[in-house]
Amino acid sequence: AAAAKALERLVAKKELMRVTKGIFCVPGRGVFQPKGPADDQLIDIVLHKNGKQVAYVTGMRLMARLGFVEISDHYPWEVAMYRRRGQFSLAHLRIKAVNSFVPVDELNVPVLELLDAVRAFNTLADRQPKQCMQHLAELFDRLTEQQRYLLLKTAVYYPAGTCALLGALISFWGWDMDLRSLRAKVNPTSRYPCVASSSALPTGTYWGLAN
Repeated sequence: AAAAKALERLVAKKELMRVTKGIFCVPGRGVFQPKGPADDQLIDIVLHKNGKQVAYVTGMRLMARLGFVEISDHYPWEVAMYRRRGQFSLAHLRIKAVNSFVPVDELNVPVLELLDAVRAFNTLADRQPKQCMQHLAELFDRLTEQQRYLLLKTAVYYPAGTCALLGALISFWGWDMDLRSLRAKVNPTSRYPCVASSSALPTGTYWGLAN
């Protein structure tokens, strides 16, 4: 109680600024100093809980960071969180929470980010599918062997169309991996839209992709 009153006094004196419930910052003093925390610092509050990562930035801001689109501050903030959806506010930010297909932790975030890119492939690669596939290959090549197996283990929680495209890409890249878990998610009678033609992604036909 004494600490709470002390914080309230510091806020009243404008020596502290309340960011959100239980979180305060020291406001900038200079003319060119920010008066509050930067957007990235605020988002970091959402991404971590009790010192552990529980969410990650997704949407167009993620696609920009991965190099698929130009970087822009005008993209809305979207964070993927397990079993949470909807809009909420933090200080001056309006944030959209979208559901993560699996619980989020520090180890699986790189895998989840790439799976989100695969899921958004048709939007990202609308005009340049070959270039998008090449960029995806460069990003996937950075995965460790452990992360590649985690990728397959996690992908089965994504929609069937994402599994089909991922299976086609891995086959096209020639990875020596057991893809039966992905095949089990793909309906053999279904056709999954894909902007990449059969000449650009010849393995797509086997995985049920249709241009």
